[in-house]
Amino acid sequence: ANRKMIEPLCVSAHSVAESVRAERPVTIWVLQQEFSPADETRLKTTLRPFPNVRLEVHPIDLSAFRGVKGLHGDAMTFARILLPDRMADQARRIVYLDADTLAVGGVEDLFDTSLEGCTIGAVSYEPLGASMEADFYRAQGVDLDQDGFNAGVMAIDVERWRKQSRTDEIVERVRAADQERTESDQPFLNVAFHDDFRPLRIRYNKRASPDQRLTAEQAADGILHFVGIPKPWDIGGKWLHKNYTLYEECRRQASVVPRSVPEIVRDDGVGRVAKGIVSGLRATMG
Repeated sequence: ANRKMIEPLCVSAHSVAESVRAERPVTIWVLQQEFSPADETRLKTTLRPFPNVRLEVHPIDLSAFRGVKGLHGDAMTFARILLPDRMADQARRIVYLDADTLAVGGVEDLFDTSLEGCTIGAVSYEPLGASMEADFYRAQGVDLDQDGFNAGVMAIDVERWRKQSRTDEIVERVRAADQERTESDQPFLNVAFHDDFRPLRIRYNKRASPDQRLTAEQAADGILHFVGIPKPWDIGGKWLHKNYTLYEECRRQASVVPRSVPEIVRDDGVGRVAKGIVSGLRATMG
């Protein structure tokens, strides 16, 4: 994460810590850019009520992806490609979560679930041919009838990933692509693991989109993923995101101070703020 995501990151980390049993040791790794000492202190303070949780904050070098357009101009999402190599001496299995997720339950089960010999486990919403990146997959020679997956939540077999040199493979694919049009690493992960991932239950990655409110039953368990924009913590999220109250309840419970409007504009930029508002208005009117 980078510092503009510190608020939702704190809320997400708190939700993970709260969702696991008190007797189970948990290490939360955060790969970051631009964090200040105050940002790290906010994270530590958020997790202080959980003695079973250890926090590790590490800087990440994204020079391998220099020049990529990135998501909303931010290449931080590509950091997850480097995560298994960074954690090789720390863990044999990791659960990766985007900072825009809330863990109501299921983190322990996801960590313990069998990947049935695959390198990763992830939730599939649709076949590759139905995704926005279908042309990219077709150009890569991938069977479009195969399931694609959302990379916002993944269980990863670190040893298998490293034995197959997956990081080098994916980095090479990214470098070979049109850098100015490369926004996300998710298509590259889907190409790399189209035949090497175990589809998981929707419980582990429930889409909490701006335009579709989760039912009380859906929101009561699992890992909720705030896909799309605006996010609940964005300007206008209170009115434009139908799952705003889910996030707000967790933020208050975690005692995380929200960013002010000037801070959001400063961190995100006017263009990203405007894009989120327009997207939210379209969803509302639709």
